[in-house]
Amino acid sequence: MHKTREVETSFSVLDEVPVGVLVLQADYVVRFWNRCLEGWTGMPRSRVVGTPISTHFPHLNDEKYTSRLRSIFSGGPPVIFSAQLHRSIIPASMPGGQPRIQHTTVTAVPAADGASFYALFSIQDVTDLTHLVHDYRTMRDQALEEVAVRKQAEEDLLAAQARLQHLVASSPTVIYSSEVSGDYAATFISENVTAQLGYEPRAFVEDPGFWADHIHPEDAPRVFDELPRLFEQGHHAHEYRFLHSDGAYRWMHDNLRLIQDEHGNPLEIVGSWID
Repeated sequence: MHKTREVETSFSVLDEVPVGVLVLQADYVVRFWNRCLEGWTGMPRSRVVGTPISTHFPHLNDEKYTSRLRSIFSGGPPVIFSAQLHRSIIPASMPGGQPRIQHTTVTAVPAADGASFYALFSIQDVTDLTHLVHDYRTMRDQALEEVAVRKQAEEDLLAAQARLQHLVASSPTVIYSSEVSGDYAATFISENVTAQLGYEPRAFVEDPGFWADHIHPEDAPRVFDELPRLFEQGHHAHEYRFLHSDGAYRWMHDNLRLIQDEHGNPLEIVGSWID
């Protein structure tokens, strides 16, 4: 009990953040459950803290989660469970009953004994962003099909882009579009890329080779070898290291979707990118 109170005190500042935060020890016993998660799930911390997380969420016992979390308890690098691939780590509903879509980052945090590590889950609700991106893609498809009303469609698209830019400016997710061949040069990238990687958006758009040239040399062959999957499946997700303007490499999760014309010809790649 003393250990639980000590951990809760250590992480109490995270009660005030607008994201879900939980802390697990190596045996998957919950050591912290913040107010945001209480509100999302209706489960008070008194019911959760001190119990195995699988008691409440059995799916977290699945190998696809435990295999990636093992390194965290050894102090390994952060692990990302993207909204596109996992939808939600901690299932919860919006006030109207709609499922919350979550983007989760798990970070190793040193325990008080100095020898072990906790897993700190930071769970961001990206439901609005996900639906806005979906709406944006739908509007792009309509603009391609409805040539006769292109002017109105383009005005609607610009409005959607403006709303999207406003939302992603305060989000860690970078939205972009790129060409479908060559160096896959960016044709658009949201302004919050500066906060993520320290570069102005024009650096990506004005230099066709900027993206390819900043991928870690050890990751670049794999990244380009796997890109044909995008054209076979219409979507693809991968992770790789990208050079930050400060000279250090950051692990990026990149989720891509292929935009095609009515004949199935590739037109553009639209994606989301997060550190």
